[in-house]
Amino acid sequence: MRISWAADGEWRVRVKFRKALTSVADNGTYPKLHVGRVNIDLHGHGGGNSVTYEKGRGSTGAEGGILADFDGEHGWFWRNRDSVPVTVTVLVKGECAEFKDAS
Repeated sequence: MRISWAADGEWRVRVKFRKALTSVADNGTYPKLHVGRVNIDLHGHGGGNSVTYEKGRGSTGAEGGILADFDGEHGWFWRNRDSVPVTVTVLVKGECAEFKDAS
């Protein structure tokens, strides 16, 4: 999924994962930032658990994945603090119960 949003906009995506028992290459989500600078909050919650995987400001590009620590919703919140539109590509690999725009 490739998403673009305007200057000073925000976007949130949530993926429901079961606790991953394999590597990120087999079970995970991969965002890639193409243009612009964003603030990011990668987190998860569910079943009384919560975790912050990553937080950052002014990110200009990243690739990577997460390995779900527990069953629940895991996802990103991005805020575009730049003066230009931003594009992000999210690729989900492995089993997930739901993938949604939660903006």
